[in-house]
Amino acid sequence: MMRNRATAAAIAGVVAVLIVGGCSAEPVVHSEMDGPMSLSMGNSGSISIRAPRNLPTTHEWSGTFGTFIPCMTTDDGPARVTGLEFADTTGPEPVSAVAYARTFDPATDTPIGSMRGKATDLDIGSTQLREGTEGLDVSATCSDDLGFEGPLTDEILISLTADERGAHVGDVTVTYLLADGSEHAVRTSWDFYLCGSEAPEELC
Repeated sequence: MMRNRATAAAIAGVVAVLIVGGCSAEPVVHSEMDGPMSLSMGNSGSISIRAPRNLPTTHEWSGTFGTFIPCMTTDDGPARVTGLEFADTTGPEPVSAVAYARTFDPATDTPIGSMRGKATDLDIGSTQLREGTEGLDVSATCSDDLGFEGPLTDEILISLTADERGAHVGDVTVTYLLADGSEHAVRTSWDFYLCGSEAPEELC
């Protein structure tokens, strides 16, 4: 279920950062469509996946979120992705959070919105699926259809695993290097939930 969020929620106190990959440099942070690279997702919203029916309370389950299609908004490319992190991990914290880079043929397959299951267990028609986003090269411009050009396109996927409490991550930030060596980061105010006893009732 997807709902647009008018404003990003303010986070009080110190925000824990859940790192899926990245480097220690301090990048220039910008919002969606306000810097050299975009994720083709819009600036904010929330997506939730409901747990399987009759799930035992001690059982863990997973869900995968996608449709992050990196592309260049300027002619400063190509860019190389250096990592992905979540700035908002205010409960329930996932058992695990793994980012993947998926390559697929848009003539036969489509980007993923959200699906129950780990990315590695899904039949999603990928020509390639690898763990981690580091090293993903982005040269397609956002003026192209869906932000890609040529026979293949790349998509970033996020797989979460939850227990009976559910799981949440938010404020996805993707860091990248430009050809001139400068490091940037595109941040989107999206929230991703696996439904459970501690997930917002209005989303699940």
